[in-house]
Amino acid sequence: MDERSPRRIRDSRGQILACIHCRRKKLRCDRSLPCSNCKRSRRDVCSYTADHSKAESTNAGDDKKQTTEPAAVGESAVRRTDRVQTQVNQQNVPRNAVWCASAVAKILVTTPPKTGAAAEDPSFGRLAPASRDLESTAAQEIRAADVLSTPLTMALETMTSPIRCAIIDSKYTASSKWVHAVALAPHVLGWYEREIHRSSEYSEIVKACASSAEVLRTRMNPMWIPGPYGMSLPPKDTSDLLLSTYLGTFESIHRILHVPTFMHAYDQMWANLSTVSTSVIIQTQLCLAIGACAFDDTFSFRSRVSLWIQEATHWMHSSNSMATISGIQIMCLSILARQLTQIGSEDQIWISCGAAVQTAMSIGLHRDPARLPSMPAGEAEIRRRLWTTILELTIDCSLEAGVPPVMSDDDFDCGLPSGLDDSDLDLGSASDHAPEKHHVPKTSTLQTLLGHSIPIRLSIARFVNGLKPHSYQEVLRLDGEYRAAHRKLAAHVKSTRHALSPFQLQYCELAMARSLFALHIPYMCIAKRDPAYHYSRNTCADAAVRLLQRSLPASLIQEPVLVTMREAVGITAPCEEYGHAVLCGFGPFRSIHFQAAMALAAELAVSTETRYDTPGPQAHDLRGLEMLLLLRSCVAWSRHRIWTGHENFKDYIFLAALLASLEAATEGVSAQQAMEREGKQAWQEAGAMLSQMVEQSLTRSDHGTEGEATWSDVHALGDEAFADLYWHSFTSMP
Repeated sequence: MDERSPRRIRDSRGQILACIHCRRKKLRCDRSLPCSNCKRSRRDVCSYTADHSKAESTNAGDDKKQTTEPAAVGESAVRRTDRVQTQVNQQNVPRNAVWCASAVAKILVTTPPKTGAAAEDPSFGRLAPASRDLESTAAQEIRAADVLSTPLTMALETMTSPIRCAIIDSKYTASSKWVHAVALAPHVLGWYEREIHRSSEYSEIVKACASSAEVLRTRMNPMWIPGPYGMSLPPKDTSDLLLSTYLGTFESIHRILHVPTFMHAYDQMWANLSTVSTSVIIQTQLCLAIGACAFDDTFSFRSRVSLWIQEATHWMHSSNSMATISGIQIMCLSILARQLTQIGSEDQIWISCGAAVQTAMSIGLHRDPARLPSMPAGEAEIRRRLWTTILELTIDCSLEAGVPPVMSDDDFDCGLPSGLDDSDLDLGSASDHAPEKHHVPKTSTLQTLLGHSIPIRLSIARFVNGLKPHSYQEVLRLDGEYRAAHRKLAAHVKSTRHALSPFQLQYCELAMARSLFALHIPYMCIAKRDPAYHYSRNTCADAAVRLLQRSLPASLIQEPVLVTMREAVGITAPCEEYGHAVLCGFGPFRSIHFQAAMALAAELAVSTETRYDTPGPQAHDLRGLEMLLLLRSCVAWSRHRIWTGHENFKDYIFLAALLASLEAATEGVSAQQAMEREGKQAWQEAGAMLSQMVEQSLTRSDHGTEGEATWSDVHALGDEAFADLYWHSFTSMP
C-alpha cells in the first residue's frame, strides 16, 4: 500500500471517515475494520491512518530497506501515477489557495494564512483535485459554506499571490487572458456583479440592451448558405481597395503569401472566376476580411467578413489538400481573420492554431530547409516565412486564450527568413543558391527583426500559462531577457526605420507590450499590498502610458494637454490603418488596450489612496493627469467600438464606472455613488446606441423582426460562436 497517500479527511470530531483504499478508489466506505471493499478486493491491510515515518525518514539504512520491500517493488503503474500526481498537485497549489466561486467566475486565489485552530490543522484550506480524493457530504457542505461566505471581491482584495487560473463558463484560463485584468478593480467588479444579478432596477435596461444586441448579432453575422464559392465577393474596385489595405498592413508583418504569385492568380480570378482553383478564391476572401478590419473606422464590411470566414471554414473542413504550402497559407489567413474579427472564441482559435502547427510539421516546416533535401532558394524562403508566421500566431493565440503554447523551443530548428522582398525571389528558378542579400533594409525585414524575440516571448507564454509554480525571481529573470531582446529590436528598428511603414512600427510595439503585460499584470494585482512587487506595478503603468500614447487614434485624443504631451516628446498619431484596427479589430487590438486601461486605473487608484495633500483636481501631478486623461480616452475608445458592431458592450460599462469612481475619489466625494450613477448612465447610453443601430439595420434590410427579450436572452449574450465568450462568462456563472 502506498503510504504517501492524499490528505486525510475528517469529520467535525476529528474521526477519519474512510480508509485509504476507499478514498483513493472513490468508494463508499462502511468504516469497518477491515471494510467491505477491502474484503472484496482481498487486501491484506485496511488502514485509516497513513504512516509517514518511512517517507520522512532520513536514515540511509531505512531508505535502503524501504526500497526492497515487496510493496514498493510491486507498486502498480496506477498507484505510482496517483502518488506522483498527488506530489505534483501539492507542489503546484499553495496550502492557503481557495477556489472562490461567485456569479462572476471561479478563481483560484491565495488568501492570508489562517491563524488559531485553523493554522494548527495541516489539512485546513489545502486544495486537492476532486479526481484524487472523495470527500464526505459533511466535508463538502463545510467547504461550500466557506466559499460562499467569501465574496470574490473580498478574496481579490486580500489575496497574497497572483491569480494563476480561473474557470469561466467551464473554460480554463490562465493569467495571460486579458479578462484577468478586471481583478485590478475588484470594487467595480463587485458593483457589476451585484447590480446585474441582484438588482431589479437594472433589469429593464439590461433586457433592452440584450434585445438590441441579439438583433444586431443576427444581422451582422448572417449564416452562409452552402453554394458556389466566391458568390459574396464585392465588386472589383472595392476588392482592390480591401486587398491593398491587407497587403500594406498585416501581410507586411505576417509574411504568408508570395505577393507576385498571388496577384497573378488574383487577376486571373477576376478575368474568369471558373478558371482558377477554389483555394485562390478562399485566399482572396480571407485577405479581404483581414483588410476590412483596417479599412475604415466603422467596420462597414462586417457582414461580408462573416460570410467569407464561414465559407473558408467550410472549405477547409471539406478539403483533402491542407497539407500543402497553399493549404497552410489558408489556415494562417483563417486564424488571423478570425482573431481580428472575433469570429469564434479564443479557445476555438487556439485549437485551430494547434491544427495549423501539426499540419505544418507534417510537411516539415518546423525543420530548417538546410537540413532537408535540396530545394529551390525561393521555396526555402517561403517555408521559413510561413513557419515564423505560425510561431507568431501560436504566441498570440496562447496569450489570448490563456492556455500554454502548443510547442516549445525544442520542437523546431527552422531558421528565420532572410528578409528579402518578394521581388528578390524567383519561385520559377530551380537553383538552390540564395539570392545575394543586400544590406539595404527591405519592407520584409520586420518579420525577421521580430523573429529574434520569439524565443523569449514563447518562454513567457509558456511560463505564465503553465502549471509549474511561479517565483518572482523567475519573473525578473524573464523580464531581463525580454528587455535585452527589446533593446536589440529597438536598435535594429531605429537603423531600418526608413524602410518600415508606420503600421509596422506601431504593431511592433504592440507585439512586444503583450508579453510584458502577460508577465507583470498578475503581480500588479497584489503590488498594492506587497511592496516587493512594486517593480511590476511601475512596469505595467509605464508600458500602458507609452502604448496608449502611441496607439490611440487622434480622434480619441481630444484633451489639449495630451496633444501637447504628444508633440513635446515627438509622438505622432498612429497611421490611419492602424487607428482603424484599434477601433474595429479584436484579438490583440482589443485585449492589450483593455489591459493598458486597467493598468492605468490601478496605478491611479493607488496614487489617489496614498496622496496626503488636499483632494481636488489640482492634486494631480503631471503623470497622474496624463494617466487620467488617457483613461478617459480609453472610455471613449470602448464606446466607439459599439458603433463598429462590438455588440458585447460590457467593456464600455466597466471602464465608464471605473473612471467615475477614480474621478470621484480624486475630488473627495463618494466613489460608490459616482460609480453607480455613471454606470447606470453608461448602460442607458449603450442601450440607446444599440437601438439606433438596430433601426439603421432595419432600414437596410426588409427581412427579420425584433423580438421581445427575456432573461434567457440576457444570459445567452455570447453563446453563439460569433459573440464575445469571456465577458459573457464573467457575468453569467451559475
